[in-house]
Amino acid sequence: MYNILGTSNIPEIAKHCKQNAKFENYIKSIIEKCFDGNKISSAAEREVFFMKVHACRIDPAVSGDAIKALNMFGSNVSDSDLNAFFQDCLMNLIGEFFKARRNLEKKLCENSHSSVSDQNNKILFYIAGYIIRALEKKYYRLHDKHLREKQIENIKGLINNSSEKTFTDKFTSMYEKKQRGGLKKPCDNFFLLVREFETVIRKGENVHELSQMESKEKVLESFMVGHYREKLFPSAAEEEEQETCTDQLIEDILHLFLTVRGHAKAKSIVNKVKKEQKNENRAKTSSSLRGTLKCISNK
Repeated sequence: MYNILGTSNIPEIAKHCKQNAKFENYIKSIIEKCFDGNKISSAAEREVFFMKVHACRIDPAVSGDAIKALNMFGSNVSDSDLNAFFQDCLMNLIGEFFKARRNLEKKLCENSHSSVSDQNNKILFYIAGYIIRALEKKYYRLHDKHLREKQIENIKGLINNSSEKTFTDKFTSMYEKKQRGGLKKPCDNFFLLVREFETVIRKGENVHELSQMESKEKVLESFMVGHYREKLFPSAAEEEEQETCTDQLIEDILHLFLTVRGHAKAKSIVNKVKKEQKNENRAKTSSSLRGTLKCISNK
């Protein structure tokens, strides 16, 4: 590749760098400096990360130290070739890191989703449809015409208007049963986003009970939530206005999801307590003659 437009020393540099621990440690320190605690989950976090990478690439001190770490070839290799290799190596390593991170997150996500039963997937699909309808009602009431039109357009991207069969078809039974003309059928990526909300919250609850604020923070920090967000709203990373609208939309979606989930969980707890009380009352025996006779007759 490097020899297409003439001879290049870069392949030779790469060959000798395989055993260069000094350069490996140096480039590792550059990448760690760029990350510096950044989880790169959101588009904004990735933008900050790449701004740091760019700052390192154009910093003469950074490239100068890289050239020193690579300078084992004597006068046969120019500083410009060494710098070109450093720049290529840095960007390729970052590209490979993102690819490996995405593959790892997808694998972890698939393993987590396997614990979500088909029945729960049907419920989540129904909730996703409910959320779309609730958002439509909310945004149609906005007084700001421009914002209203923008958010309604965003919501349209969450709806599946296609007749093509997808893997979510097996989760539509509850949606179809409760459909009265108002629910919207969610597209695959929106269903996956809602399911990721559930997966992240379940993980947190396995450790301890989460408040709504803690749940929101954990969900918004999730790498896969960021992944599905970008799938649904690809232009958000390019336009500042669209990013603001998308941030608000994601927060509204999450708020509705947590509200629905909270009501369902509260209802489940109440039913459980009632059942326990009922069983406890049945277990009690009266000390009266009538109670004793009743207990004997029920055996």
